[in-house]
Amino acid sequence: MNWLNDLEKNFDSIQQLSNNSDVIRQMIQKHREFQRQLGSKHSQYDATLKMGKNLKEKAPKIDVPIIQDMIDELKNKWNSICNKSVDRQRKLEEALLFSGQFKDAIDALLDWLEKAREQLLNNLSVYGDLDTVTALVEQHKIFLEEFKRREKNLQSVHRISEELRKSSPGDDSYNIHAEIAAIDEKWKEVEQLS
Repeated sequence: MNWLNDLEKNFDSIQQLSNNSDVIRQMIQKHREFQRQLGSKHSQYDATLKMGKNLKEKAPKIDVPIIQDMIDELKNKWNSICNKSVDRQRKLEEALLFSGQFKDAIDALLDWLEKAREQLLNNLSVYGDLDTVTALVEQHKIFLEEFKRREKNLQSVHRISEELRKSSPGDDSYNIHAEIAAIDEKWKEVEQLS
């Protein structure tokens, strides 16, 4: 729990976004490292929830509400950190887009869509105990929230691509159209899988 509290404090103290695309790229890279670190803690989170549930089942009835409160606090803290992480990623990608780095923003969105697609394909058939299935359902809810938030990025990419296509020569306009078509195709595929 201390680790999660420290992370939350860190999120709240993160510097403002820059308009410099190089600084934004560095921030995106640093945030991806953070997300990998957060992902590596997921198994500990799941194990802690299972221990809490087992403890709750074996505890005297008077202690059950206290243990449940602790479990709920852990879940809420974890979900808060995950939501803040997703929001930060979205804001960084949006900042990159608005800094004039259209191609980098498209690449970041395509990268996320590909990872989401792979994750969803790996989770098509779910087996396991009730706790595992419940945890997967919670993860999927978080994913759906992230997917919904990223729709704003997609809309921004569409808007800026239209502006660029109007002011670009034929070949550039065609390339922009092709990139947007690729994003839309991936987006629809991820949407169907979810």
